[in-house]
Amino acid sequence: MNFLYTKFWQTQEVTSLNRLPSHSPLHSWRDEQPALGNGESTSELSLDGTWQFRLFDNPLMVPDSWPTELIDSSDIQVPGNWQTQGFDKPIYTNVKFPFPVDPPRVPEANPTGCYLTSFDLPGHRPPDEQTRICFDGVDSAFYLWCNNQFVGYSQDSRLAAEFDLSTYLQSGENTIAVMVLRLCDGSYLEDQDMWNLSGIFRSVRL
Repeated sequence: MNFLYTKFWQTQEVTSLNRLPSHSPLHSWRDEQPALGNGESTSELSLDGTWQFRLFDNPLMVPDSWPTELIDSSDIQVPGNWQTQGFDKPIYTNVKFPFPVDPPRVPEANPTGCYLTSFDLPGHRPPDEQTRICFDGVDSAFYLWCNNQFVGYSQDSRLAAEFDLSTYLQSGENTIAVMVLRLCDGSYLEDQDMWNLSGIFRSVRL
């Protein structure tokens, strides 16, 4: 995990890596009639459901075997916050920050959740077809891998983050690995009078 020593999560100049430009929420259909009827799109695949999960005390404790495997993992539901599923503790703050104020740095004790899931793709995909993964909400920052290859990084908890997976995917089984940090430099801006919760808390789809 040597690349983690760059510590994007407390580098103000970096808010994303390989993330696609933001846009208004859009959905696509292959045929006109399902679109007009607001039916389910065959162009989308939901990744919501049961993922494998393990919580570490900080990102530098994630083992070198990640993202190839996740030893001693537990089930977790996506979307959902990990604090509401028996991992870590929720924090409520009103006026004060829930961590020592030293921007852009955040505490070394920074709970980090590793998520792992797999899905199948059909054997034939048009060569010019782009496949994106969209995370509708992840708190607070995350790194993404597809089939053990590093894809990118994103922070900004309340906005969607999209990445192009076209060159990473293969026919048959594919794996998605996500490492989520509870705190990042953006947490200074996102702290509000609310419960401080973490994880993939909104839907994920291809």
